[in-house]
Amino acid sequence: MGWAVCSDDDAVSETLGYILIFMIVLSCIAFILLAGNGVLDATKSQNNFKSMEQGLTVVSSDLKQVALEGTPVKTTRIHMEGGSISAKADTNEMTISFDETEVYDEDMGNIRFMSDTDSSIVSLENGGVWDRQGVNSGNIVVLKPRFYMIIDPDTNAQTLVLNVIKLDANPPSAIGGSTTMDIKLMDKGTNVLTYDDPTGKDVEVTFYTDYPDAWARFFQENGANYPPLEITSDHVKVKFQTISKLVISEHTVGVSID
Repeated sequence: MGWAVCSDDDAVSETLGYILIFMIVLSCIAFILLAGNGVLDATKSQNNFKSMEQGLTVVSSDLKQVALEGTPVKTTRIHMEGGSISAKADTNEMTISFDETEVYDEDMGNIRFMSDTDSSIVSLENGGVWDRQGVNSGNIVVLKPRFYMIIDPDTNAQTLVLNVIKLDANPPSAIGGSTTMDIKLMDKGTNVLTYDDPTGKDVEVTFYTDYPDAWARFFQENGANYPPLEITSDHVKVKFQTISKLVISEHTVGVSID
């Protein structure tokens, strides 16, 4: 009867093998957990961004009811999972000229949500909702404001109607983190400015915004020349030609975030 002989070297090799396998398994588990957490965090951030975009779409609808339809007060409740939201009055300057004469220069203000995981932002500007997902991504219009052109079918005279909605966020407000908030909107009056010239004059609009490309496309869709007169990272300037009548309907709406 023979006996098998196991050397110390064989035992050490077997132990090292078990240790290596164990370390490989642990490394794989750690990698999966890290990768999974990263994907989970990115998904959570994206869902939060989309939720805030939808929330501001609801606020935009309420804003138009207050500004344009005579509703005195509207309040929207929004839940935010991270990031920050603010309401400011001293931003988004708009200037308008008719026949090379400046007839309007005011700040529109905005409500803006900023992600806390990247540079994505979504804003309510002049009644519309605009977003940019990432610093290198394009900017788009989610919900359009109320600008439009009317053409007389008999004379082809063009009337440009600009509904401008000023947000009176005084004092400015801001909230960050995970929270549920109320965005309150209050009617503060309307002022209508009208300018006429039967021969048709040029109207130039300059608007300061985080979304100049999206605004440029929106202006073009509503009768402005393309490409715009100017477009930079923070503003766009466009021209509407041969406008016989310009109507600037300015609506001021108070806003608070609590």
